[in-house]
Amino acid sequence: MAVRAWDHPQLLNSEDVPIPVQDVGFPMGLTWLDIDRCANIRIKAYSDCLTTRSVKVHLDAWADTTLYSAGSTWLDVAKNDRDFQYGVFSTNDDHPWNQPKTETCRIITFEKPFAEPPKIVLWLKELDIDKSHNWRVKTYADNITKTGFTLHIDTWGDTILYTGTATWIAHPANRTNIASGTYNTMDVRPWNQPRVDNSGHASFGKTFQKNPLVLTALNWLDIGNTANLRIRALKSNITATGFTWNLDSWGDTTLFSAGASYLAVQDY
Repeated sequence: MAVRAWDHPQLLNSEDVPIPVQDVGFPMGLTWLDIDRCANIRIKAYSDCLTTRSVKVHLDAWADTTLYSAGSTWLDVAKNDRDFQYGVFSTNDDHPWNQPKTETCRIITFEKPFAEPPKIVLWLKELDIDKSHNWRVKTYADNITKTGFTLHIDTWGDTILYTGTATWIAHPANRTNIASGTYNTMDVRPWNQPRVDNSGHASFGKTFQKNPLVLTALNWLDIGNTANLRIRALKSNITATGFTWNLDSWGDTTLFSAGASYLAVQDY
């Protein structure tokens, strides 16, 4: 979403996006953040104002946060889609924002059971993290069965996580036209050797008939609070078997680690 210059920060940012079909959903995830360190990290990706032709996509901050830029991705999911189920869980569903916890989890139950345990994609879509300590958050799934899974949103160290919200997407594990997975800067270096540029290769574990659509968004952050929070998840060199990922920062940001989840879909 490109609606303004990064050096003209504002809290509310939105754009009308065309939609391919009616009755469509938009599970969203954050892909890019550039937020000033002098206030809490507050960012939320969401959509509303759905019509037969478009949907309004938002990337908003609030209070005294200075949001220089942010980006998001989303999957268009038609109503009654046979492959994908999705939803959202927030730490605020478990406890108030002003009673922060280090670890939060929730058992997610699928509306329709899968024939076998599915694959789960998790994307961060909302954050409210205190400015006084490093910014650490991760979301992950375990205990995956045909009927549901456990979704976790955690922090660690001295980080104060007021709110974390994750989008989840479940898809059949045996579909030849869908693949998903995760990657992390710690796949290519230790967390305690921070650097700005981080790149690796993600393999789909299968060969598509042609290059798929690849969507990727953040699922993990560990960034020092002595400079602005800057992170972007990029992809390139997409082939039928995999792609090149980048989890990069810039300026004087200290990027200890970052991670992302990807979803690859052919002819969706």
